Amino acid sequence: MITTVHRLTLRIGDRFAGRGLHQTCVDLERVARDTQATVARIARPNYWIQIVSLLAILVLIAAVVSIGPAVASGSADFTWLTWVEAAVEVSNLLIFLSVAIYFLWSLDVRLKRGGLLQP
Repeated sequence: MITTVHRLTLRIGDRFAGRGLHQTCVDLERVARDTQATVARIARPNYWIQIVSLLAILVLIAAVVSIGPAVASGSADFTWLTWVEAAVEVSNLLIFLSVAIYFLWSLDVRLKRGGLLQP
């Protein structure tokens, strides 16, 4: 893209030297170069955030898995009402876990996007 904008700047400079259109093309080429540098910076992954997010996700999953046997062994007299309550709690926990995993997994992208919006 930069080579195309550069060729366009040269062609317009040859035909319309010293006019506003040539300066607009020069500005466009500068913006294209700045954008290329920003895209290269954003394309690099942030490994620290990804590792910390992955560890937090593993801790959350391990906590949920370790709670299961403790809850199941706590009461011997399960009734249908107890099973319904347990199913509701498990579904709430799975929803919370899914939202937490999505939040942590997309943290890197959201931080990069927020950095782009800052001047």
